[in-house]
Amino acid sequence: GGDISVTVSSDADETARWAVISVSDQGMGIPDAEREHIFERFQRGSNVVGQIRGTGLGLAAVRKILEQHGGSISCESQEGKGTTFTIRVPLEAAEAPRDPLTNGSNGSQIQPSPASRARAEITGRASTPANP
Repeated sequence: GGDISVTVSSDADETARWAVISVSDQGMGIPDAEREHIFERFQRGSNVVGQIRGTGLGLAAVRKILEQHGGSISCESQEGKGTTFTIRVPLEAAEAPRDPLTNGSNGSQIQPSPASRARAEITGRASTPANP
């Protein structure tokens, strides 16, 4: 087991406003040569095979779901020191739905109020069968 840190914040660029969630651990890390493949189905780090159960489907599914919602996932890792996964999800839909519930009575689009910038951090301890 070890500490896991979750950081939630918001960000904006020229394309959108984003919810940004980072999850960091201080675990085994992912070998450099394998990092570019971890979001592919059935791929697992060679340093966890036989030590931590899994199928290699989780990160591929997360990436697919995020992409379907206009988001993304990235990874920074150093073998023997830990890994940080960062997801970015747009806070607004690319095009708002056109129906009477979301449009003004004259057909004008109702605009959401700007979200305040927020940041929160949660730290916890995790146990795995390999690391009680």
